[in-house]
Amino acid sequence: MKPDSASLIPLETICDLLNVPIGDRQNILRLTKSALMSDESDEDEIDDRTARNEIMMYFADLVAERRKTPGSDPISLMAGAKFNGRYMPDEDIILNCYSLILGGNQTTRLTMIGAVHAFRQNPAQWRVLKEGQVTLESACDEALRWTTPAMHFGRIALTSAELSDQSIAPGTWLPYGFLLATVMRRHSPSLTGSI
Repeated sequence: MKPDSASLIPLETICDLLNVPIGDRQNILRLTKSALMSDESDEDEIDDRTARNEIMMYFADLVAERRKTPGSDPISLMAGAKFNGRYMPDEDIILNCYSLILGGNQTTRLTMIGAVHAFRQNPAQWRVLKEGQVTLESACDEALRWTTPAMHFGRIALTSAELSDQSIAPGTWLPYGFLLATVMRRHSPSLTGSI
């Protein structure tokens, strides 16, 4: 795998999905590298934040363009969709694009790298996949689970709920630990649907 393949493949795929103009993609690649995985050892937090802001400004311009001239891409669909008679706010569309371009790029890139590394460390597992003893789908699921770049994730409860005899009030931050879920799943397979 070429050094840049792990960053180019997911970014090109996401850009295709969002119909990002081909002429803009090198700039998007540069910005995502600066925001997440800089090739430059001298970049600092200000460079990272600047890149993140530039990504959001780029998508703000793209959302405005798609509102004027919609296509069949997800940005156009979000820009044209009405919920309770109101269009989705630009900020929501921009943040969705931002999350997809950064999160999708990061997850895919690290999953590809992690899978290659795991197969090099465990050649027998590569043979099992290569010989068709497991499906590509299950191998991809395992690679995503094993190499997740996020250690935790969270949501805010919108309504009251009960979970494992615990009351959850609206506005409560609900953290989710991916590594903990992996360990729990191994020891308690019955929890798979709950996690």
